[in-house]
Amino acid sequence: MGKHTIELPAGLVDKDESPQTAALRELKEETGYVGTFIGATGQQALSPGLTNENMCVTIFAEIDPELPENKNPKQSKEDRKMGITREWLPLKNLHHTLAAYEAQGWGVFAGLYAVAHGFYLRERLGL
Repeated sequence: MGKHTIELPAGLVDKDESPQTAALRELKEETGYVGTFIGATGQQALSPGLTNENMCVTIFAEIDPELPENKNPKQSKEDRKMGITREWLPLKNLHHTLAAYEAQGWGVFAGLYAVAHGFYLRERLGL
C-alpha cells in the first residue's frame, strides 16, 4: 500500500499445521501475546466480485492479560524487523479511533473496520 496500515494478526498455515495452531502462532509472533482458541469460521471470500482470493478461516482467540506470559509480551525479532508494531486499541470508540488513523493517511484492514462497525452499531442501537 505504500503507507502504514492497521491490521489484525494474520499469516499462512504451515504444512502439517492446523489453522487454529497457525493463528495462535501468528498472534504470538506478531504481538507477543499468548491466546486461547475460542472459535473459527469456514472459508471466506475476500472480494468475490473482483478476485477468487480467499482465506481459510477467521480464528477467534482470547487473550488473558493477567497470564504471566502476557504481562510483558515480546514480538518475534523477524516481525520487529519487518516494522510490525503492536497497538492495543480499546473496543469502545474503536470506529472513531480507526477513522482518526485513516484521516492521518493510514490504511485500515477492512476486517478490522467491520469489527469496529459492529461494536459501534451495537452501542448506538443499544443492543
